[in-house]
Amino acid sequence: MEPQTRLTVLLGRGCPYNCTYCCNHKLRKVSKGEYARLRSPENIISEIKELSINYPLVEEYFLEVETIGTDLNWLTDLCERLHEFNLRRKTKLKFGTNLRVFPRMDFELVFKNLEYAGFDSVIIGLETGNERIRKEVLNRVYSNGDILKAVEVSRRHGIKVGIFNMIGLPTETKEDFADTVRMNQAIMPDWHSTSIFFPYQGTQLYDYTTQLGLLPKDLNTKDERQKAVLNLPGFSGREIQRYFDSFHYDVYKVQEHRKIHKLIIYFIMKYMGHNTFANMKLRLIKYLYNMGLYNIVKKSGLFGVFQKS
Repeated sequence: MEPQTRLTVLLGRGCPYNCTYCCNHKLRKVSKGEYARLRSPENIISEIKELSINYPLVEEYFLEVETIGTDLNWLTDLCERLHEFNLRRKTKLKFGTNLRVFPRMDFELVFKNLEYAGFDSVIIGLETGNERIRKEVLNRVYSNGDILKAVEVSRRHGIKVGIFNMIGLPTETKEDFADTVRMNQAIMPDWHSTSIFFPYQGTQLYDYTTQLGLLPKDLNTKDERQKAVLNLPGFSGREIQRYFDSFHYDVYKVQEHRKIHKLIIYFIMKYMGHNTFANMKLRLIKYLYNMGLYNIVKKSGLFGVFQKS
């Protein structure tokens, strides 16, 4: 039997936001009833309880939802129930989730609840460090200050932070992308998921890309979000690819205690292919599990070398 290291539980469906690169605006038109909806905390706890019985060795759960912080009353109730559930266990479960930042968000209340419930990580969508692109191109309205505040409060509550980034967005220049690098250097995320923008048909940003005359005649879907497909006036496809491949190094090289061998390994990963190393990690996990060495290597931190971007 293959090892299960983490399970995912869906907390809700739909999203109240309208990011231009997302399909939500289309799904909202074909969905019956209220589009953005959350499951009841009781129902969520019931599923986690059942999963914990069926998978007793799994100690990490990712609670998947478009955004967990939009309804603070619901979040408070859920976190209270997660805390009570963990109190009855010998081994406490750890939780992770996505957090969509918005202006005037009560970060202290959000992260106080998450810490109380046993969350040890969140993933925050920076997307781009350039506020003009984030607002005018992506329709994501929050400041860099909002992101930095969220990260500061999160870490004060002992919660690790992952960051979503994109590169090669319509109207983006090399100078604009430098803002993304600088923001990540300021944040020093515990990990990041960084991708190259891909124009998906049906999204508003696909239409905008077409209007700007940036869409190639033949849109290569091979290695999408890992290979550059656009040539921007201030950011060529070759430059986008180079900046994407070196992003991890460019961010973490300013961190003096960062191990240089990890940066070199990660840099090589990008040129050998993202999926190659994802599969290598999976094969390594299976091998160590079969040899009875999985938990020892996990605690050593070796898997961090293979952390995907």
